Amino acid sequence: YVDSPNQLLFDSLTYKTKSYNRWKMQYDTQEVVLFNRQDGTFFTGLVPHVLKTLRTKFLVQVGVTDLRVLPQVNFQEPQLSVELRDYQLNYVIESLKKTRCIVESGTGSGKTIMIAAFMSILNLPTLIIAPDKTVEGQLRTELTKLLLRPPKLLMGIARNLCKYPTEELREYPLLLVD
Repeated sequence: YVDSPNQLLFDSLTYKTKSYNRWKMQYDTQEVVLFNRQDGTFFTGLVPHVLKTLRTKFLVQVGVTDLRVLPQVNFQEPQLSVELRDYQLNYVIESLKKTRCIVESGTGSGKTIMIAAFMSILNLPTLIIAPDKTVEGQLRTELTKLLLRPPKLLMGIARNLCKYPTEELREYPLLLVD
């Protein structure tokens, strides 16, 4: 029996994951919690799931108030050291129309150039999360070559970026994950 929406959301946004630790030669289990019970916050990408959960369990209509402050964007012509190919330009334009997207493309198709185009067109402080230090180094080198006027940039791998205070990370309205 669930007596509060907070408990319900905590339960529905908490799960366990199992990974193999090759040094210990055993499986480790970690609990992943995507809902903060203290202030009732969760990632905005989970809003549809949260609404469905609340409507299903409590049979109430729930409204959403988006309190995020979205940056004012003045689109500008990309200032890059190379020219975008037609399909890359189409990706970038379609992505900008949607305000959020996933660009999935094969190796060598120019995803880094598209990242540089996003950064140049939007000219916003940018947070880039790379899967590991190798990819981070490659991205940093390539973006330095591609961007003629780079915006404020913070780049790193997820576990290192988590050490930054939340307020400091909020200075970066554009998030790119490779």
